[in-house]
Amino acid sequence: MMAWIIGAILLLLDIFGMSGTDDDETSNTPRPSEATESAKPPVEVTSRQLASDFDDNEVAAKPKYDGNTLIVRGTVQSISLDFMDDPVVILDGLNQFSNVHVSFGKSHVEQTSALKKGQTLTVTCKEIGEALGSPMLSKCEI
Repeated sequence: MMAWIIGAILLLLDIFGMSGTDDDETSNTPRPSEATESAKPPVEVTSRQLASDFDDNEVAAKPKYDGNTLIVRGTVQSISLDFMDDPVVILDGLNQFSNVHVSFGKSHVEQTSALKKGQTLTVTCKEIGEALGSPMLSKCEI
């Protein structure tokens, strides 16, 4: 039972731990990996295609998108706050269990509070992860 509780806590930390807070943005000195990332052109993809790629083959999808700036366009399914009160927007995917989670920092509360379900949204994100097979985007801008 204790192992199940610890596993659930670790999963929640993985899901919400990449909340996209703006703490890293205070330094103006680029890290070596940032210099190479900015040289790559952004990857444009719909939220449905992103969810489909992760559903088809998560092992292939992660390196395909990881390390790239992603421009993702999709339909807003929900707007909520995570456990740290950072905004999270869910974009459409394959079904109700396979959506794209987009995390923003607190500095985006005003922008995300103006969003509506059913609205088409385009976001630019710097990081991608996954939880339970669903893409988790962070360090995102509207």
